[in-house]
Amino acid sequence: MIRSVDKEGLKRLGKHIKELRIKKDISQEELGFSANVSISQISKIETGKQNTSFSTLIAICKALNITLNEFFDDFDYPVPVRSKGKK
Repeated sequence: MIRSVDKEGLKRLGKHIKELRIKKDISQEELGFSANVSISQISKIETGKQNTSFSTLIAICKALNITLNEFFDDFDYPVPVRSKGKK
């Protein structure tokens, strides 16, 4: 099960991928083809409904012609909040 902070992170990750894709004027179909990922999977990742593997993220970055560093430079990941009583 995906925790709420993880859900928010997945939504932000997907939104970031979508923004980069649109900025590069690439369709979901083109991104999926270049990254060897189905259009359905790209759609689910962009909407935060599906987690992505590290290797898929690398493939998406290559398809967008950016490095992982460039990808994460502008990525605003939510800060995890610890529950009371847990370390």
